[in-house]
Amino acid sequence: MYRYRKIVQLCVFILIVLLAFDIDYNPFVKNDVGKLSHQVVHVTKTKDPLYQEIKQKKSKYSKEPQNATVDKIWKKTPGRNGVEVDVEESYKQMKKEGNFDESKLVYKQVPPKVQFRELPASPVYRGHPEKEMVAFLINVSWGEEHIPEILDTLNEHNVKATFFIEGEWAKKKCRSC
Repeated sequence: MYRYRKIVQLCVFILIVLLAFDIDYNPFVKNDVGKLSHQVVHVTKTKDPLYQEIKQKKSKYSKEPQNATVDKIWKKTPGRNGVEVDVEESYKQMKKEGNFDESKLVYKQVPPKVQFRELPASPVYRGHPEKEMVAFLINVSWGEEHIPEILDTLNEHNVKATFFIEGEWAKKKCRSC
């Protein structure tokens, strides 16, 4: 009987230890406040009227991406990235002042599903019709005396340009040809 008594006591002890053991408790973690505070901030932020306003107006400022295409007339035409409002980053920018400011919206680019490089080889005659841009070409063979000033002006205004050379000019200027 004495022997069974020790076994029963051991079983009761093990049962008490198992019941008292908290699986979520980790003595090596300094505190759980950091984890909880993140959850509290998230809940508080999502209930903030400013956060809700940004979320509500998000669709007004977003633009859908447009796929690259191959047209019968214009041939290969590049697509256009879309943009969407990054609600979290926009909220961070605006929360100091506490009111909605369109100029502080933060955008993320959304690439189109069909990229330009995925299309088959084809000539490109124009860029995307809704994208405001210009291709600037400079013919060097018409005279090179203004090239240094042109380069200075282009650099000053951060403008990209393409310089092209005709065969006769290249023959005259090429020493190794």
